[in-house]
Amino acid sequence: MSNRNCGDFYISSPSLVPFHIDPNESKDAAKYNKTPPMNEQDCDQFDDSTSSLLVTAETNKVYTPKPMGPTFITVAGGRGSGKKELCELIVTNLEQIHTQKHHQQSKRVNDNPLETERLIKTQPPQQPLSRLLVLKLDDFRRELTDYERELNNKGYALNLDHPDAYDFKLLENVMYKLSQGNEVEIPAWDSDTMTRTMGRKITQMPQVIIVEGIFTLYNRNVRRFFDMKIFVDVDADTRLGRNVKTLVTEFQNQQQPDSNTNDHNVHSAKRIDLYLKNYLLLEKPVFEEFILPSKRWADIIIPRGDENEVAIKLLMNHISDMVSISRAESALTLSSSMSSFSLN
Repeated sequence: MSNRNCGDFYISSPSLVPFHIDPNESKDAAKYNKTPPMNEQDCDQFDDSTSSLLVTAETNKVYTPKPMGPTFITVAGGRGSGKKELCELIVTNLEQIHTQKHHQQSKRVNDNPLETERLIKTQPPQQPLSRLLVLKLDDFRRELTDYERELNNKGYALNLDHPDAYDFKLLENVMYKLSQGNEVEIPAWDSDTMTRTMGRKITQMPQVIIVEGIFTLYNRNVRRFFDMKIFVDVDADTRLGRNVKTLVTEFQNQQQPDSNTNDHNVHSAKRIDLYLKNYLLLEKPVFEEFILPSKRWADIIIPRGDENEVAIKLLMNHISDMVSISRAESALTLSSSMSSFSLN
């Protein structure tokens, strides 16, 4: 069976489903290379900071590769599917698992000198996971045009959950800079003013980057970055119920102690009625046309979202192993490559 498969955690049990290939996407362009290719003809095209390892006898120059880039993970799914909660679980579990591994390795090293020598020879030390970055696709909404802003000021409902409302090119550029370890500013979307501002500035390459959003599997150029693609599969009734519950909770938190309860309830009912209309006219069709079909690109499908504890536990262990192997391979490959060359 081909290695290109999608994991599927139905009934809390992993199985395999066929991998779907985009006819418009070539196999060679399936993913960005995190380290540029290098040969003697291309030698002069790269500087020391971006090229692969190459030693030439004529010049005795050593071209050292950059460390392996970060691990990219995406969590996709419809509104109210539990993407945010799953991301929080991934972050918490990754930090706990890597901290435990670090403590276990430290204990083995301290208790057994022979084990210390073996670990030094066979694998890099296991360090606690750091520099874990979470990106929200909603922060990458594009700026409104003057006409759209005029319509919004007049009270027209804008469909901000449509693919055309997002700046995928900006997300692609940000992810590329992060993969290269370059400094980059992460945008932030202000839902009150309907504007995009520049938020955090990232100066160090993260080890793990999690991108959460409804369209993270929709765009092909963005999709190529991901080492693991997760789709949270929750039925429409559950998602709708969660969104309405969230809306009601927001109204309750906004209610002033001295405000009229009846007026507040009427206002809440109108807002919920407006949301249900938008759900039927905008949100539901967008999910069926754009979000649900993108599920075919997922490597792992998790039904019931954050309620599927067995699937999440398996997922956490797999992500932790994947991140550990990636970091170990980077260190061992560099060490092995350097030891195989000698300069005269």
